[in-house]
Amino acid sequence: MWPRDSSAPDWFAAVDLPPGESVVTVKIGSDPRDSRWKITATVQSDRGTKRLATVLPAEHVTIFRGTHDALRSGIGKQTVRAGKTGSIRLIDDRWLVGNAGVMLYGDKPPAENQIGVFAELQPDQGPL
Repeated sequence: MWPRDSSAPDWFAAVDLPPGESVVTVKIGSDPRDSRWKITATVQSDRGTKRLATVLPAEHVTIFRGTHDALRSGIGKQTVRAGKTGSIRLIDDRWLVGNAGVMLYGDKPPAENQIGVFAELQPDQGPL
C-alpha cells in the first residue's frame, strides 16, 4: 500500500539479492496449503532459490479479486542501471478504486491510500 501523502509505499517484506544476475518473480494468489491470499517473491540465481511470502490484508484481497482498472509502470525488459545508493522501481501497479480512479497525479504523493503491487530494488539500509 502507498499511504496517502507519503513519498513511497509501505513495504510488507524484503528478500536479499545475491551479487550478479537474478530472476525475480512476484505473484499474488491463494496459497493452496492454507487458502490465504499472499504476495510472494521468488529470487532465482546461481546461488539457488529464495522465496518470501506474506499474507495480504483482507481489504487488498477484495480489491485484487474485484473488477477494477490498474495503472502499470515500473521497468520493462530494457536494461536499467542505478548507482550504489540508488533504487529501481521494478513493479509499480496501482489499482484504481473509488476516487483513486478520478484523481491520479504523478507529480505529488497520493491524496488517499493507494492499493497496489510495488517491488523495488534498494540498497541495504537496514530493516524495513
